[in-house]
Amino acid sequence: MDKSLESELCPDDGRNGDIGVDVLVQDVGTGDGEITGQVEGLTPGVNITAVWTVDGSNNRVIKYQATVDDEYKYVNGVYGTKIVQFLSKNGAVIARATVTLEPENSIRPAKKYRIRDGTTDKTPEAAVTMLVEPPGSNLQPPEIQSDGMIDFHDKQNEYFPQGKSTITFKANGYEISKSDVFYFGGLCSSEIFTNMLMNKKFVPSSELKVMVSLRWAEHPKDLDLHMWDSHKNHCFHSTKGKPGNFCLD
Repeated sequence: MDKSLESELCPDDGRNGDIGVDVLVQDVGTGDGEITGQVEGLTPGVNITAVWTVDGSNNRVIKYQATVDDEYKYVNGVYGTKIVQFLSKNGAVIARATVTLEPENSIRPAKKYRIRDGTTDKTPEAAVTMLVEPPGSNLQPPEIQSDGMIDFHDKQNEYFPQGKSTITFKANGYEISKSDVFYFGGLCSSEIFTNMLMNKKFVPSSELKVMVSLRWAEHPKDLDLHMWDSHKNHCFHSTKGKPGNFCLD
């Protein structure tokens, strides 16, 4: 017997890759032992796990769960309300239901971002700028506070377009930091805030300038300073070194 139902999975809580929790589809007939779950009109990205079970009233029901594969993150067509149909091993449709598929917690935009230096875990030493591409209706991102916190004040719908976007953070002396997010149906990350780490740019040794001074007093009254570079050049009081490496004043 073919039974059309409407049931929705609850939103993902972010602790695993699941989009929701189990839902029971009742009065689905006898079936023949094996069940396949399919999302009509959608082939990639969604797995439907379905099994026969018995409820507290001794009714045979189908217990099912929908998950979105990580491989298909940020794909517009994966999310939204979909029709799920359940097939017997002989290919007969034994039940239908609807399910709302939502982006998992890890790819939703955050309510707040906290910008940190990747080495010191403190606020970056340089001013940070933020850019959302493509932008939402509000082209001016929120102000970055002195503690490195960015608060969207629950107005993500103004700053993020529906679908995929990229947040870019820039600061002088730091590598560019980016984060891809997927904004769908007003859903944001359940985390209080998300840390964005910015790493300082690597400065080649040829661009580094270091001055080393050695002083001494009466005890001890004479010390020598010796330095070697990666090419085994040796610099000390009687050998002043080679220009371009290091030299003794």
